[in-house]
Amino acid sequence: SQACNSLGVPLRVTKTALPLDEYVSALASCRMLVSPNYQASTGGLSALEAYALGKPVLLSNSPLNGVVDYFGHGLPGVEYFQWDDRQDLEAKIRKVYDGPKPDAAESRRWVAETFNDRIMAKQLSDVFWGVCRAA
Repeated sequence: SQACNSLGVPLRVTKTALPLDEYVSALASCRMLVSPNYQASTGGLSALEAYALGKPVLLSNSPLNGVVDYFGHGLPGVEYFQWDDRQDLEAKIRKVYDGPKPDAAESRRWVAETFNDRIMAKQLSDVFWGVCRAA
């Protein structure tokens, strides 16, 4: 929050679960989503939901949180900051806040095609059977 305040970027911090209608409203009305989580959390899911709404997302590049596994590299509107570098976070907040938004239809299509039930079930099955074969 200090990084946003020092840049004059409006901020809404949510550390606890919101009721569904408030959550959807917050995502729909935000300019961008910043997920500074450096450990595993649901930050990746929130980022996918925001991205599906055409919101740019700024994510920690920590190897512990898994969001790079969701988004990879090269998607428009997706940026990473060095998880332990406040100056990088501030620079990327400004870059994403002032930069272009991803095309909402394209980002929604990407999320739907990449994370549908069939694909997710296949990935889980592959992991399960890979673990079984390794045991």
